[in-house]
Amino acid sequence: MKRTVLLLTAAAVAITPLAASAAPPKPTKRTITFDYDGPSAIGTPAFSLNASGVAPICEAYAGCWDFTTVKGEKTIEITSGDPGLGFQVWHSGTYADTVTTFCGKGKVTVTPKKATEVFVRPALDDCGGLNTGGTLTAVITGTK
Repeated sequence: MKRTVLLLTAAAVAITPLAASAAPPKPTKRTITFDYDGPSAIGTPAFSLNASGVAPICEAYAGCWDFTTVKGEKTIEITSGDPGLGFQVWHSGTYADTVTTFCGKGKVTVTPKKATEVFVRPALDDCGGLNTGGTLTAVITGTK
């Protein structure tokens, strides 16, 4: 009897790590907002410019939103209060390689393997709205 109990205990101890690793990761979600005073980028289908990169716009008024994801976060969904307002998003400090212009809302994906710098700029663009100020909201999701 003791031998059976010992064997069952040993089997349970051996299987427990396998069961724990098979559990799916828990999803995470956090929301952040940014109130901006005006555009700091220009975006059209033919031309994009990070005006904050060539002029001290970020110091002059609230037009530059920079934040960092944490390890495990992968998806960033950004929305503006008005679907006619545009904004640009890029990450990892590589404007030319990753910039995307969105009208009203947009979604970007970053690597969940490490923290990632994300840059958001309200833009003068072809979205139809006059981007003089408002609120941007980012919902960042990932797994832990």
